[in-house]
Amino acid sequence: MTYKFRDNKTCAPVELFRCSTWIQKGKDACQQHAINYNIVYKAVLADIQQYAALAEQDEKKLIDKILKVISNFNRNSLKLLEKTIRESKNRIHQIDKIFQSSYEDKVNGLITDTMFKRMTDGLETEQTDLISSLESSEAELNQKKLTTDDLTVWVSKIKSCLQVETLTRAVVVELIDSIAVNEAVIDGKKEYDINIQYKFAGNPCGRAKK
Repeated sequence: MTYKFRDNKTCAPVELFRCSTWIQKGKDACQQHAINYNIVYKAVLADIQQYAALAEQDEKKLIDKILKVISNFNRNSLKLLEKTIRESKNRIHQIDKIFQSSYEDKVNGLITDTMFKRMTDGLETEQTDLISSLESSEAELNQKKLTTDDLTVWVSKIKSCLQVETLTRAVVVELIDSIAVNEAVIDGKKEYDINIQYKFAGNPCGRAKK
C-alpha cells in the first residue's frame, strides 16, 4: 500500500494508505481499498507495547511461546525442505554415476563422441540447476534453525520498547519485516485485518488485528 496525505480545505487533513495495485493497474486487478493511517499506527503501536510487556514479565516464557507457534507452523516446511535436500543430493549423485558410466562407454568405443555429448548435455544442465537449488534449500534450512538465537535478540529489542508511546520509523524498521492489510465488509460494516510480520527467523505470519 502507498501513503497518501489528503489536505481538505473544509475539514481536517487525512492520512491514508491506499492499494498500490489498484492505483497502478485499475479495478480489474484489485479493489479500491484504503485504510486510515491512524488505524494502522495504533494497531502496530499497541502490538509492540503488548509484546514489550510480555517480554518484561517473562522473557523466556515469551520466547518459548513464539517458538511453539513457529515450530507448529514450520514442522511441515522443515520436513519438505529436508526431503527436497535429500532428493537433490540423490539425483546429483545419480547423474555423477551416469556421467561416469557414459564416459567409460565412450572410452571403450561403445558410444560415439556425438552420442556422449547428446546424452550428457541435458544432464549437465539439470545437475547445475540442482546444485543451485540445493544451496538455496540448505541456506533456508540453516536459517530456520537459527530461530532461537534470533528470537533472543529480537525479544531484547522489543523489551526496550516498554515505555515507547510514540511509534517512530526507527522502531518499525528495527522490529518489523512487513505489515499486510486485508479489508472485508461484514454485515455492511468495513473491517480490517492488520497482519504484522516481525523480524525473527521462521516467523510464520505475525499477529493479526481487526
